Amino acid sequence: MLVYACNPELAEMTRKNVALLLEHTTGDFEIRVLFNGGPAVALPADERIVPIYMGERSSIAKGYNLAFSQAQGEILACVHNDVSVPYGWNERMAEAVGAGFSFPMVLEDAQDCAERGIGTTQPGFPTGCCFMFPKALYEALKGFDERYEGCHFEDTDLWMRALKDGRRLSRAAVVVTHGRGKTRTVLHDGGNTDFRRNKELYIQKHKEADGSVHIPTLQEQPC
Repeated sequence: MLVYACNPELAEMTRKNVALLLEHTTGDFEIRVLFNGGPAVALPADERIVPIYMGERSSIAKGYNLAFSQAQGEILACVHNDVSVPYGWNERMAEAVGAGFSFPMVLEDAQDCAERGIGTTQPGFPTGCCFMFPKALYEALKGFDERYEGCHFEDTDLWMRALKDGRRLSRAAVVVTHGRGKTRTVLHDGGNTDFRRNKELYIQKHKEADGSVHIPTLQEQPC
């Protein structure tokens, strides 16, 4: 099962990467396409595509919970619309997921990122653009914390709660291509304000007794 978070301003990229998901995902699956406000994107006529419409743009946490809570199947995955997947990507991710989260290796254009004023994903960091986990874990963690407004830290918080619950974050032996930052750069959604506000919430939730605040990391060696 896939949740595909997308923004209508990037229609061509969305259509291309949904087509790749249909072609390169193996086994039985559905693609739940989350339209987080704005007009819908014309997608292929395929019974495996389940569109989910939010009338007004909402937080990522609320959008994810809406889509994941209605999902079928035992394994969930999130794939953003700026991610291109290779054939059999879901099999490699499933091999690494266990009872926790699995993340792919990501191929990003460093020059393209630099031109938009952002860095590439740092080694050891989970990839918010693409991850897989059991539905039972999502339910045990009670989903994403909807106190995180807009975007930023809602996924980091979920991963940290999983680590505290004794779950593993693992790198899968698969590489996806990530157009890092393209969705947020095109949409002027006040991301910096979200970042500052949500960072403070994350610190409040996860500060240790000695004042330190940890962020979830994983080993780069694929499982």
